[in-house]
Amino acid sequence: RKLEYIKSTKDVRKYGQDMIVVRAEFQMRDQVTFVAQSGRDIWNVDQDEGYFTAAIHGRREARVLLRNNLTVAIDVEETNFVKEAPTKSKMAAAIMSSSVGRENIGQMKATGSQGRKLGNGFLEYQGIPGYSCYHTVEETYEQAARLAEDYPDLVEWVDVGDSWEKTNDSTKGYDIFVLKLTHSDIQPADGEDKPKLFLSCAIHAREYTTAEFCLRFGMHLLDGYVSGNDADSTWILDHHEVHLMLITNPDGRKKAEEGTFWRKNTNNKNGCSSSNHIGVDLNRNFAYKWKCCSGSSRYACASTYRGSSAASEPEVQALQNYVADVFPDQRLNDNNLTSPTNKNATGIAIDVHSYGQAIIWPWGHIKKEAPEHIGLQTLGRKMGYFGSYKPEQGSTSYQADGVSGDHYYGTLGVAAYALELGTEFFEKCDYFESTLLSDNIPALVYAAKVARTPYLTPAGPEVHGVSVSYLSSLVREDEFITVTAEVDDTRYNNVRGVEPSQNIASCNYYIDIPPWMDGAIAIPMSALDGNFDSTSETVQASIDTSTFSVGTRYTIFVQATDDDGNVGAVSAVFFEKKKIQKIEGTIFSGATGQGGPLQDGTVTIGAYSTQTDTSGKYSFQIPDGSYNSTIQAPSH
Repeated sequence: RKLEYIKSTKDVRKYGQDMIVVRAEFQMRDQVTFVAQSGRDIWNVDQDEGYFTAAIHGRREARVLLRNNLTVAIDVEETNFVKEAPTKSKMAAAIMSSSVGRENIGQMKATGSQGRKLGNGFLEYQGIPGYSCYHTVEETYEQAARLAEDYPDLVEWVDVGDSWEKTNDSTKGYDIFVLKLTHSDIQPADGEDKPKLFLSCAIHAREYTTAEFCLRFGMHLLDGYVSGNDADSTWILDHHEVHLMLITNPDGRKKAEEGTFWRKNTNNKNGCSSSNHIGVDLNRNFAYKWKCCSGSSRYACASTYRGSSAASEPEVQALQNYVADVFPDQRLNDNNLTSPTNKNATGIAIDVHSYGQAIIWPWGHIKKEAPEHIGLQTLGRKMGYFGSYKPEQGSTSYQADGVSGDHYYGTLGVAAYALELGTEFFEKCDYFESTLLSDNIPALVYAAKVARTPYLTPAGPEVHGVSVSYLSSLVREDEFITVTAEVDDTRYNNVRGVEPSQNIASCNYYIDIPPWMDGAIAIPMSALDGNFDSTSETVQASIDTSTFSVGTRYTIFVQATDDDGNVGAVSAVFFEKKKIQKIEGTIFSGATGQGGPLQDGTVTIGAYSTQTDTSGKYSFQIPDGSYNSTIQAPSH
């Protein structure tokens, strides 16, 4: 990238008060904290390379960086991009409104997007101008409402509050909704609540990926459930709940859709005289430790302005109230920073941001470690494994107060995180579709799995790659099946320290009743190499299906334990015993059979094969279904 180093404030004079994107090299973390406390708009901090990216306006803000002994350079390419983005957005919007534009977008949408198994439940959309992979606010709401309409047993679209603009004028602004995913007809037999995973998304308006990512995650789970192909998605929605506040800051988001790098909400009564800098930073406005520790700005025009009072903004009020309603209070002494939460506490809350490729946990307002630091760190390292995201405590880069994660954890004891997606605010669609989704959806699936006991389960071995196969190529109605799985106690991101790993001690499977429910029967699996003596093992078990009912789908749950007694997350696979049909016939050589019966011919039907005998005869027993067949023979 082209960098122009700043020696004095004169070097930024030509930019006037336009936004300048700079890269600042630092020697100590306190330098970053000082800049953050001054209200500057820090975009991303790279601790390993020793620099941060920030936006500044004019000579006065440049002076703050230079006086802090930072080596500062203007990122020319990014600065030009920010300046040109609104114009390009308008041009893209004009193209999208034309018939040619709509046709092109429709063609693009027909390839590659998730959600296709939902059929008519997945609506076509034009997207944000220039970034057509991302739904607009209205399109997001329309899509979510359609899912709730089409799948009422699995989806609710819940109105939980109003945006700032709607609060002040009912004819403007937006409602704030939560997309709730769970099978409403399935309730725990013990009367307890289902474990919950909660995501708040798009709290910072300019972070394009976040709302779409959360929507795609929800649709991934629904895809797996509705298609009948994904046992993990199915048991998660049957036995857990997933709550997605898709757009926490809809007023600001709408402004950012115009191509502006808008961060805050659109509160124009906050005391800022500049229309380009109004609003409150919602992620500095949470009640817990608001204004406590110089981790936010008191200046109304600053990007990290914390608001006039704790939870002054209606968006934050809606979010706090909803989270308090969803999760039980498991941390009774909120003001004691060393007061621990019950190790068996339930629930995970994740605030989804961009950018930075990091997974972050409390505390953010102070450098001190949280009482559940070890448990938070273990789950953070686990989630960081899937996309190689850096796991770290929130105050590692700089201190911030009044933030979501500290509030979720500090008031309720919920395992709380910020997930920083990707590499830029306006993430390019090809990267989002090809890399960001596949890197990060598995992390959220894992989080949904361990929401029952997030401070305990991530320390246990992970089961993955569960599959079912037959012991022979010819399937009979009394056939044994083989269940195979990989078990691993090492799948953590260890760039910020090494997570302890232990040898696998045991692995069990359960049929139809998951291990946490009454009546579950644990059946041992064996290590494929003969012994449980390693941190990773391939395990197998043979299951007699002679008593299984034909045409019934069974769920096989698999769970492992390590040598320290840590019990890991459950993974599952489906098995359906099908009616067996007999297929037999005779193969003759030659186009008209004039060559006589064909001996030693290979007859293949689907995945099954057999040889013809001396009289050219063959016979199969295979499950009901449609198959392709081939015949091969030597010299033919």
